[in-house]
Amino acid sequence: MQTLEQQRQQTKTAAIMASVLWVLTTILGIFTIIYTRLIILRTYIRFVPDGANALSLFNIIIVLVMAAFFIAIVIGGVEYHRTRYGSPQSWRIFASVLALEIGILLLPLFL
Repeated sequence: MQTLEQQRQQTKTAAIMASVLWVLTTILGIFTIIYTRLIILRTYIRFVPDGANALSLFNIIIVLVMAAFFIAIVIGGVEYHRTRYGSPQSWRIFASVLALEIGILLLPLFL
C-alpha cells in the first residue's frame, strides 16, 4: 500500500512530466509549422514554376492558416488535459501528438 505522501509525490511528478511534455509539444509544433511551410512552398515551386510572383502572398496565407490551427490545437490540448489529467487518454493524446509532430519533422528528409 502506498502512503498518502507517496501518492502526493507521484501526482506531483506526473504533473511536472505532463507540463514538460506540453511545453515540448508546443515547441515541436512551432518547428512543425516551419517545416510544413517549407514542404508546401517547395512543392508549389516545383509544380508552378511561373508562380513566383504570388509566392509571398502564398507564404503569408500558409503561415496564417497553420498558426490558427496550431493555436486551436494548443488551447484544445490544454483544456483536454486539464479535464482528463492523469488518465490513460491524456497520455495517449500526448503520445499521438508527439508521434505526429516528429513524423512531420522527419518528412522533409524523405522528400
